[in-house]
Amino acid sequence: MKSSGLDKPDRAAFYAPFARRTFPWLQGSSFVVRTNGGPELFARTIRQQLTAIDSQQPIYRIVPLDHIVSQSVAARRFDTGLIDLFAALAIALCAVGVYGTIVSRVAERAREIGVRMALGATRRGIRLMMVARACAPSASGIGLGIVLSIWTGRLLSTLLFGVPPFDPSTIAGAALLVLATGAAAACIPARRASSLDPLSVIRGE
Repeated sequence: MKSSGLDKPDRAAFYAPFARRTFPWLQGSSFVVRTNGGPELFARTIRQQLTAIDSQQPIYRIVPLDHIVSQSVAARRFDTGLIDLFAALAIALCAVGVYGTIVSRVAERAREIGVRMALGATRRGIRLMMVARACAPSASGIGLGIVLSIWTGRLLSTLLFGVPPFDPSTIAGAALLVLATGAAAACIPARRASSLDPLSVIRGE
């Protein structure tokens, strides 16, 4: 049983009747009571039942089990919350970087885009081309990130319990999120590129 915390290894245990407890080293006991409804509503009844069993036994704490579980993982939850915050900031930086890169490429290749459209390229094709060019570096970054996540997985194992440090579904979800973020950030400048007037662009060059 996990008596020291959810992140601690299981320990062997045995159960004995409370009335036959003869262990001098056992100074206190914990009772787990299953209730139908809010646990706080049964605090008085629990105290009465425990007093009926042993009137000399002090009762100093009655709390919901969910509260105890939350306290046992509070530190880990705080650490993973910080990691989530850094991940969100990284996604935001990814979106800003992709957006700036595509805007710069549209400005640099305005004549090329105009020529492509003059030769018959559709506006949809121009948008897809720009989004594809934005997704290429994102895909390279995703590949590098997967390699680094495998390499640093052992470091993250100290923050996890019951979850492997390398979870294929989690890695795939994060990769799709980064790729979708890059594609979404490229949509606005790609739409601007497809709305260029080819004649005006070519004459202006």
